[in-house]
This record gives sequence, C-alpha cells and structure tokens, in this order.
Amino acid sequence: MSETEIKIPGQIDTEAIVISQASAGLEVTDKVSADRASEIIVAGKKLIKAIKDYFDPMKKAADEAKRRILETERQELSKIEPIVSELSAKVSRWLADEERRRREAEEARRQAELERLRLEAELEVKAREAEQIKNESERRRVEDRIIAEVARREAELEPIPDVPVAAKADGVNLRDNWTFEIVDESLIPREYLIPDEVKIRKVVIALKDKTNIPGIRAVNRPIIVKARGV
Repeated sequence: MSETEIKIPGQIDTEAIVISQASAGLEVTDKVSADRASEIIVAGKKLIKAIKDYFDPMKKAADEAKRRILETERQELSKIEPIVSELSAKVSRWLADEERRRREAEEARRQAELERLRLEAELEVKAREAEQIKNESERRRVEDRIIAEVARREAELEPIPDVPVAAKADGVNLRDNWTFEIVDESLIPREYLIPDEVKIRKVVIALKDKTNIPGIRAVNRPIIVKARGV
C-alpha cells in the first residue's frame, strides 16, 4: 500500500458491494419494486453518511494542516514579495520612461528628416524655375537668392537627433500585461455579464413558484429523502 493510499473499513466496503448488487437490474414498475428501491435508497444514504463521517476527521485534519502550511507560506512570502513588487514597479516605470523618450526621439528624427526632404524638394523646384530664365544676369541674381535662402533655411533646421538604444535592465524585461478597468458598468454588453446564481437561488428557494425575476423560471425538481421514523 502506498503512503497516500487510504484504507477503507471492511464494513463500509462490504455494504457498498451489497447495495451495488441489490440495485443491479432493479426496475421500478410497481409498489413492490418501488419499496425495494426505497429500502436500497435508505441503506445507501446511511452508508453515504457513514462514509462522510469516516472521512470527515481526515478532511478536517488535512484542512488544518493546509491552513497552517498556507499561513506559514504567507508569512514567509510577506517578507520578500513587497520588496520585489516595489522594485519591479520602479524598474518598470524607468523602462517605460526610457522607451517613451526613445520613441519621442525617433519621431523627432523622422520629422527632422521629413523637413529636410521638403526643403530639398522646394529648392529643387526653384532651381528648375531659375534655369528657365533666359537673361543670364537675372538668372544669376535668382540663383544667388536661392543659395542664400538655402543657407538661411538650413541654419533654421533642427539638427537630426540621435535615437538612443532601447533601455534594458540586466535580468529582467518588460512584457505586455493587458488587463482592464471597468469605467462604466452600464455600458458593458450583455454577453460579458454573469448572472448571480447564488442570489437567484436564494430568491427561488424563498418564493418558490411565486418567483418573479424576468428571464428566470422557477423549476421544482423533487429529490428523494428518508421518510420520518425510518
């Protein structure tokens, strides 16, 4: 027998076999068979109670042992989990800030490059227009103005910023962790709502067939119980 195997008392095992054999093939078709089935039901319920009574002390002992284990675990975890949680939050904020700054730098670089491309395209158009001027002295004056404008506009351009490499902290990384917050419960679609079955059951038990909850129909499903005096 393994260490985790539980030995069942012989009496319980024997009675279970007797009840199983007595119920085999039993069909309830008249009062005699119904009475016979009822006798087996009563015997079965007594055996069920005996089994539960037998295991109850074991379960209570196991529950108490588990409670002590969980409490000891909670106490030990409470020594270190707050530290890890606080430092994780700090590192997470730092990494997020660094990533935000990196993306801002990327966007600034993109905008600076676009501005240079727009300036180059604009000046290229003006240069082509100057080439069409037939009067050489006039063309040179226009070209000089274009050169001066190029120098002025380039001086006004923001320098293209460097983009920092993605920040890292040795041993840890940021991982997406999507969750949610309920901001307006009244707007949640019906498919995401769960009926409160505990509350509904309490109302049905109290009001029985007088239950009046829209979308709910009270149903009586009788169960077999031991008769008084048996």
